[in-house]
Amino acid sequence: MARRESNTDVLIVGAGPVGLTAACELRRRGVDCRVVDRLPEPPHYAKAVGIQPRTVELWEAMGLERSALDAAIELRGMVMIVNGTETMRIELSLPDDVPYRFFALPRYETERLLAEHLAGLGGAPERGVELVSFEQDADGVTGTLQGPGGEETVRAQYLVGADGAHSIVRKTLGLSFGGGAFPDCGVATTHFSSSEESRPKSTASSPHRASVPADGSTPTPSCRVMRPGEIS
Repeated sequence: MARRESNTDVLIVGAGPVGLTAACELRRRGVDCRVVDRLPEPPHYAKAVGIQPRTVELWEAMGLERSALDAAIELRGMVMIVNGTETMRIELSLPDDVPYRFFALPRYETERLLAEHLAGLGGAPERGVELVSFEQDADGVTGTLQGPGGEETVRAQYLVGADGAHSIVRKTLGLSFGGGAFPDCGVATTHFSSSEESRPKSTASSPHRASVPADGSTPTPSCRVMRPGEIS
């Protein structure tokens, strides 16, 4: 089978929130782009849930904030519990002139909303397609993709590395990734807004529960959403 060849203005590697946002912003400005991800489907677990106020402002500029806020719950604070003992407490208060609050929205919901928004702009993530290597020169980047249809050579003016902690883009460029993994389990108990109007009707009365184990070992975490009045 002959290797396919293609061209695009921007090749985005990684269809998580960063890659999908980049694709949406490029598409709405008329820039041709492709976004590829080696995973055949999006993860069905939440790696993150917190949404910053500035993120919602950017979503407003994109025309996405209404859909996102309908799916989110306002976040007012967090309590960290380790082995049944409270170790940290954060109250998320903001000045009145900040236009948006902190919100909780699982990452898989964020990715769903961004993918739907991208579809409205005529784009879609290409899943099961992996960037295996690339080279750059003065005029652009030539990458090799491996997917269900075989191997493909793609020529782009720019390459965006949004492929996470194990990024082939970052490693090929020799860039570092500071920080380290948490050795123990940690779970946050979360306090949401008391305003029913600010909460989506589908979740206003449901008992949300979640746990975030680090490596499957002890300690065993437990976590629940606290209703107004339960945190003091």
